[in-house]
Amino acid sequence: MGRSAAPIQRTLMNVLLLTSGAVMLTTCIAFGAYDFLTYRRQTLHNLATLGEAIAANSTAALAFQNPDDAREVLAALKADPHVVAATLYTPAGTSFAQSAASYLRR
Repeated sequence: MGRSAAPIQRTLMNVLLLTSGAVMLTTCIAFGAYDFLTYRRQTLHNLATLGEAIAANSTAALAFQNPDDAREVLAALKADPHVVAATLYTPAGTSFAQSAASYLRR
């Protein structure tokens, strides 16, 4: 009886370890996917908010055709390390003011 009990215990232990490992792997994948999707959604939300703020602050510069003021508004983007470049466009679709990473990081 002692000899047959050891393989059953070993088999049960292996099944439990395999099940626990599968649960841990599934949980890690689920947390990773959740973090990725949440980070992406939050990044999109932050970018939209930043765009709305720049749009609200640049209307006067566009209305009075003042590219220096527009570049100053865009210079505020240096506070966000994820912004590499920014451009304001006129209602006709032409570029009005630009700022690149080197300009933003001064």
